[in-house]
Amino acid sequence: MSPEQKLAWSTAQTYLALGNALHGATSLGIDSCPMGGFDPAEFSRILTIPKPLVPVMLCPLGYAADTPMPKIRFSKEDIVF
Repeated sequence: MSPEQKLAWSTAQTYLALGNALHGATSLGIDSCPMGGFDPAEFSRILTIPKPLVPVMLCPLGYAADTPMPKIRFSKEDIVF
């Protein structure tokens, strides 16, 4: 496989593992949130991840606040021009 094909394949495998991790965390009462859309090169630099590895997803784990913040809803007139 080409490097691009390897990255696409490993990304798909990561999503499968991430789904299991999310469900496993929920079953243990732990909250989680999958996160994408970050700069993999910068993330690798900060955490000193070796060059052949490429982070594709983040998944923070923890417990939600006891009292969630109130949801904010803007009126349609405030957001539609």
